[in-house]
Amino acid sequence: MSNQIKIFMAQKQKLKSERGSLNEGLKDMFMTMDPDAFRIAVDKLAKLRDTDKDGFNEVLEKFEVLKKEKQEDRYCENILVKKIFRNIEQNAVIKVLLVMYWLCKARFDEGYFWRMMPRKKANESEEQFDIRRKRMEDNLMQLMLDVLDDCDYYVHC
Repeated sequence: MSNQIKIFMAQKQKLKSERGSLNEGLKDMFMTMDPDAFRIAVDKLAKLRDTDKDGFNEVLEKFEVLKKEKQEDRYCENILVKKIFRNIEQNAVIKVLLVMYWLCKARFDEGYFWRMMPRKKANESEEQFDIRRKRMEDNLMQLMLDVLDDCDYYVHC
């Protein structure tokens, strides 16, 4: 096995082992955006991550804060004119992420995969519900890892 493949597999395994603590911004993007929008987001983030690790982290941190803005601040026109970062590339990436995130959140009733998460049944205990919810979340996070792999996200790490 080549060194590049070994490195790739180690990175993927590390992310799998940390599945419970995956970056919340990336997880929320996956759970909210439709597959096409998520692929665009991953491509933009992977390129940013490849060129500037600090910039990558700054974008995800800012995304976490800005995604919760008041409804009137979410209009595309409002976000497109904002200067969030001095760095032009970071500014472009955060704007695309936010606009796609908010559009998908509105279109898919809070999110593409979030709407599929199980709801508690009337005759179900908290423990039973928690097991079902965690099993669904584990399956979706494995799917996210596979999509990230398919998008060559790990290659840029």
